[in-house]
Amino acid sequence: MYLLGLKHLRQLTKNGNYSLIIEMKNCNGTNFTARYSEFRVSSSSTNYTLTTQGYDGGAGDWDSLKAHNLHQFSTYDRDNDISSNQNCALAYRGGWWYDKCLQVNLNGQFGPCRKGRQYQYWKSLNTLEDGALSATEMKFTLH
Repeated sequence: MYLLGLKHLRQLTKNGNYSLIIEMKNCNGTNFTARYSEFRVSSSSTNYTLTTQGYDGGAGDWDSLKAHNLHQFSTYDRDNDISSNQNCALAYRGGWWYDKCLQVNLNGQFGPCRKGRQYQYWKSLNTLEDGALSATEMKFTLH
Protein backbone atom coordinates (compact mmCIF):
# COMPACT_ATOMS: atom_id res chain seq x y z
CA MET A 1 0.00 0.00 0.00
CA TYR A 2 1.20 3.49 -0.84
CA LEU A 3 -0.17 6.67 0.68
CA LEU A 4 0.72 10.00 -0.86
CA GLY A 5 -0.52 12.22 1.95
CA LEU A 6 -2.95 15.13 1.83
CA LYS A 7 -0.31 17.88 1.78
CA HIS A 8 1.35 16.35 -1.26
CA LEU A 9 -1.97 15.66 -2.94
CA ARG A 10 -2.92 19.31 -2.47
CA GLN A 11 0.40 20.51 -3.92
CA LEU A 12 0.04 18.28 -6.95
CA THR A 13 -3.59 19.16 -7.72
CA LYS A 14 -3.71 22.88 -6.92
CA ASN A 15 -2.60 24.00 -10.40
CA GLY A 16 -3.97 22.48 -13.57
CA ASN A 17 -6.89 20.31 -14.50
CA TYR A 18 -6.75 16.77 -13.15
CA SER A 19 -8.96 13.77 -13.68
CA LEU A 20 -9.36 10.88 -11.24
CA ILE A 21 -9.47 7.16 -11.94
CA ILE A 22 -10.47 4.74 -9.18
CA GLU A 23 -9.82 1.07 -9.91
CA MET A 24 -11.54 -1.48 -7.69
CA LYS A 25 -11.86 -5.23 -7.41
CA ASN A 26 -14.81 -6.76 -5.62
CA CYS A 27 -14.75 -9.93 -3.53
CA ASN A 28 -15.67 -12.05 -6.55
CA GLY A 29 -12.60 -10.80 -8.46
CA THR A 30 -14.53 -8.52 -10.82
CA ASN A 31 -12.81 -5.24 -11.73
CA PHE A 32 -14.58 -1.85 -11.84
CA THR A 33 -13.31 1.58 -12.79
CA ALA A 34 -14.84 4.92 -11.82
CA ARG A 35 -13.62 7.94 -13.80
CA TYR A 36 -14.02 11.62 -12.96
CA SER A 37 -13.18 14.48 -15.32
CA GLU A 38 -12.29 16.82 -12.44
CA PHE A 39 -10.35 16.12 -9.27
CA ARG A 40 -8.63 18.31 -6.71
CA VAL A 41 -7.95 18.59 -3.01
CA SER A 42 -7.99 21.99 -1.30
CA SER A 43 -5.58 23.33 1.32
CA SER A 44 -5.23 22.52 5.01
CA SER A 45 -7.16 25.71 5.86
CA THR A 46 -10.30 23.98 4.51
CA ASN A 47 -9.29 20.56 5.88
CA TYR A 48 -8.35 19.25 2.43
CA THR A 49 -11.83 19.47 0.92
CA LEU A 50 -12.42 17.04 -1.94
CA THR A 51 -13.73 18.17 -5.34
CA THR A 52 -14.79 15.61 -7.95
CA GLN A 53 -17.07 16.06 -10.96
CA GLY A 54 -17.89 14.38 -14.22
CA TYR A 55 -18.51 10.75 -13.23
CA ASP A 56 -18.70 8.59 -16.34
CA GLY A 57 -19.93 5.36 -14.80
CA GLY A 58 -18.16 2.05 -14.63
CA ALA A 59 -18.63 1.44 -10.90
CA GLY A 60 -22.36 1.08 -10.56
CA ASP A 61 -25.35 2.85 -12.02
CA TRP A 62 -24.85 5.98 -9.93
CA ASP A 63 -21.96 7.98 -8.50
CA SER A 64 -21.23 6.76 -4.98
CA LEU A 65 -18.45 9.31 -4.49
CA LYS A 66 -20.84 12.22 -5.14
CA ALA A 67 -21.96 12.18 -1.50
CA HIS A 68 -18.36 12.94 -0.47
CA ASN A 69 -17.84 15.78 -2.94
CA LEU A 70 -17.07 19.14 -1.30
CA HIS A 71 -16.53 17.54 2.12
CA GLN A 72 -13.56 17.95 4.42
CA PHE A 73 -11.18 15.13 5.29
CA SER A 74 -11.84 13.52 8.70
CA THR A 75 -9.62 11.37 10.87
CA TYR A 76 -10.17 9.73 14.25
CA ASP A 77 -8.70 12.82 15.95
CA ARG A 78 -10.12 15.49 13.58
CA ASP A 79 -13.85 15.04 13.20
CA ASN A 80 -14.71 17.17 10.15
CA ASP A 81 -17.70 15.16 8.91
CA ILE A 82 -21.25 16.50 9.08
CA SER A 83 -22.65 13.67 11.19
CA SER A 84 -24.02 15.05 14.43
CA ASN A 85 -23.97 11.80 16.39
CA GLN A 86 -20.62 10.15 15.62
CA ASN A 87 -17.08 10.54 14.31
CA CYS A 88 -17.30 8.71 10.98
CA ALA A 89 -13.53 8.13 10.70
CA LEU A 90 -13.56 6.39 14.08
CA ALA A 91 -16.74 4.43 13.36
CA TYR A 92 -15.60 3.27 9.92
CA ARG A 93 -11.91 2.81 10.75
CA GLY A 94 -10.19 5.16 8.36
CA GLY A 95 -9.70 8.76 7.34
CA TRP A 96 -11.89 9.93 4.45
CA TRP A 97 -14.00 12.76 3.06
CA TYR A 98 -17.07 11.72 5.03
CA ASP A 99 -20.43 13.40 4.84
CA LYS A 100 -22.78 11.73 7.33
CA CYS A 101 -21.07 9.11 7.09
CA LEU A 102 -20.40 7.26 3.86
CA GLN A 103 -21.23 5.89 0.45
CA VAL A 104 -17.55 5.11 -0.23
CA ASN A 105 -14.77 4.01 2.10
CA LEU A 106 -11.57 3.36 0.17
CA ASN A 107 -9.43 3.96 3.28
CA GLY A 108 -11.37 1.42 5.30
CA GLN A 109 -9.82 -1.52 7.04
CA PHE A 110 -7.75 -3.80 4.80
CA GLY A 111 -7.59 -7.55 4.96
CA PRO A 112 -9.53 -10.53 3.74
CA CYS A 113 -12.62 -9.48 1.83
CA ARG A 114 -15.38 -8.85 4.37
CA LYS A 115 -18.79 -7.31 4.15
CA GLY A 116 -19.41 -4.09 6.01
CA ARG A 117 -18.78 -0.42 5.49
CA GLN A 118 -15.84 -0.31 7.90
CA TYR A 119 -13.88 -2.21 5.24
CA GLN A 120 -13.12 -1.09 1.68
CA TYR A 121 -16.55 -0.24 0.28
CA TRP A 122 -18.31 1.32 -2.75
CA LYS A 123 -22.08 1.55 -2.22
CA SER A 124 -23.32 1.44 -5.83
CA LEU A 125 -21.74 -2.02 -6.12
CA ASN A 126 -23.90 -3.25 -3.24
CA THR A 127 -25.60 -5.97 -5.27
CA LEU A 128 -22.20 -7.72 -5.40
CA GLU A 129 -21.09 -8.76 -1.91
CA ASP A 130 -22.74 -5.69 -0.36
CA GLY A 131 -20.27 -3.32 -2.06
CA ALA A 132 -17.27 -4.98 -0.41
CA LEU A 133 -13.92 -4.58 -2.18
CA SER A 134 -10.72 -6.59 -2.05
CA ALA A 135 -8.47 -4.00 -3.72
CA THR A 136 -8.57 -0.31 -4.64
CA GLU A 137 -6.31 2.24 -6.34
CA MET A 138 -6.85 5.97 -6.81
CA LYS A 139 -4.90 7.57 -9.66
CA PHE A 140 -5.00 11.08 -11.00
CA THR A 141 -3.71 12.51 -14.23
CA LEU A 142 -3.27 15.95 -15.79
CA HIS A 143 -5.50 16.64 -18.78
